[in-house]
Amino acid sequence: MTVWHRTMPGDDLTGRTRHRWLVEGWENGEWGPVASTSDSIPEAKLKQAGVARRFPNATPRIVRETTTYTVEEQP
Repeated sequence: MTVWHRTMPGDDLTGRTRHRWLVEGWENGEWGPVASTSDSIPEAKLKQAGVARRFPNATPRIVRETTTYTVEEQP
């Protein structure tokens, strides 16, 4: 059986990938957010530096969250 796929407007969702950056710190045996979400790496680095100044014994890290959208095949 041959399945034909028709390309429709909006089928290409590669441009809809979204990245956000979070600053996390280690506490109680796990990593957790210590600052609000950032839309760019430079903004996240500023927040990371602020956390490091406020908590000199901490080692905050930057984590990228990536959301990818795909179109599912219809039955």
